[in-house]
Amino acid sequence: MFHLVKKPLIDHDGGNAELELYVIRRRGTDGVNHAFGLTASYENGVLHCLCVFTTPTGAMKYLDFAGLGQVQWELVSSKEFGGAATMLKKAPTFATHVAADPPPEHIMAPPPIVPIEDVIDYLESLPPIPFWVLRGEAGEVFGIVPMSGVMAVCLFKTEVDAEEFRHSTWIPTEMPADRWTSDGPANPADAVKGLDDLIHKGMRYAVINPPPSGTGSLKVALIEELIDHVAEKGHIRDLD
Repeated sequence: MFHLVKKPLIDHDGGNAELELYVIRRRGTDGVNHAFGLTASYENGVLHCLCVFTTPTGAMKYLDFAGLGQVQWELVSSKEFGGAATMLKKAPTFATHVAADPPPEHIMAPPPIVPIEDVIDYLESLPPIPFWVLRGEAGEVFGIVPMSGVMAVCLFKTEVDAEEFRHSTWIPTEMPADRWTSDGPANPADAVKGLDDLIHKGMRYAVINPPPSGTGSLKVALIEELIDHVAEKGHIRDLD
């Protein structure tokens, strides 16, 4: 039996990162249709539940306790899908509920679960990180030259966008990908302050989501105008 509850079960304290979830999936497969789940009777029916974890450590402990060999199973982050909500939207083909951080001893005490739609609604209600940047070891922010005589800082709409760019040919060989990290302000107020600091350092322009392929047009914007946009909207995801 499961213990059905009506709250998301997943708490997010804000912080300087979007919520990341993990699933245990059969090696050699993609998506979440082959992720580890639980099936048990509930009242007059059967519930199919996807197990998700808020930390990789918790997932690995569960994997070991349940006797799931790491040769057959692997840990997968929601970053692979572009976010936690996107990942869970792929699960209803086989699961209707979620068990978040099920304790290994659930065999003795059935874990609480929640409808997967409620978790998706909760995740989509969280405010997005205003934007992401690539930050170097000395705290510098990555920039490019989109036109002659113009240096522009690179701003990304999502962490996935920043990570794809970090591993692209834009990154110089003298400063390889492992010397940069994806970083983003926790809230609009911090974002506005960060953009204002760039202006005081002499930066006037930003490029939004430069394509990792290096082809296609570049969206160049005045940082001063982005400050007004972030102050009003809270993010840059709606900018083309």
